[in-house]
Amino acid sequence: MDKRNYILETSMKLFMKYGIRAITMDRISDELGISKRTIYELFRDKDDLIYQAIRHFASEKKKETEHLVQNSENVIHTIFQLATHQATQMREVNPQFTHDLKKYHTRVFRIISEDKDIRDYSLTRKFLDNGMKQGLFRTDLDMDIVNQFLHLLIDKAFGHETDPALEQYSHREIFNNIFLTYIRGISTEKGIQLLDECRSSVILEF
Repeated sequence: MDKRNYILETSMKLFMKYGIRAITMDRISDELGISKRTIYELFRDKDDLIYQAIRHFASEKKKETEHLVQNSENVIHTIFQLATHQATQMREVNPQFTHDLKKYHTRVFRIISEDKDIRDYSLTRKFLDNGMKQGLFRTDLDMDIVNQFLHLLIDKAFGHETDPALEQYSHREIFNNIFLTYIRGISTEKGIQLLDECRSSVILEF
C-alpha cells in the first residue's frame, strides 16, 4: 500500500472510531509515525484529508459491494448479504462521526453529498436490471425512478441524511418495515416468495 492510501485508511479508521473532531492532525501524525509535514505535502488541510479519506473509503466499499453482487445467487439474497455487511460496518462507526461532519465540516459534507463518484447510482441500477432478468423484479416499472427513490430511501433511513423522526427506531425496524416493504413493492410474485423465505430464515444483527 502506498503512503497516501495508508494515511487515508488510517485516518478514516480513527475518524469512524472516535469522531472527526476528536482526531487532530497531530494525533494522525503520531498514529502513523510520520511527520505532519509529510501529511501536508499530500493534503492541503484537515478538510481535504477528510474528503479524500471518505472518497477512498467509498471506493473500497463499492468494490466490496460489486463482489457481493457478482457472487450472489440472486438479487434477493444480495439484499440480505448487503444488509448483514452494512450492519457490521455500522457497529464500527461512532455516531459522532456523522455529527461532526455535518456540524464542523459543512463544506466537506456538502461536497460529498454532491460527489457523483461517491453517490454512484450505476451499481444499484445494475442490481435492479439483474432482478428483472432473474424474474424477481417487475418489468412494468420505470427503473430510473425506482433507482432514484431507492437512494433517497437509503439516505433518509440509513445514510448521512438520516431523518430525526426515524432516530427512535432501530435499523432492524427500519429495514423490515420500510426498506423491505419498498423492495416487496417492486418484486414479482416469485420475488415476494423468495423475499419472505429470506426474511424468515436470515437473522440480522442490527
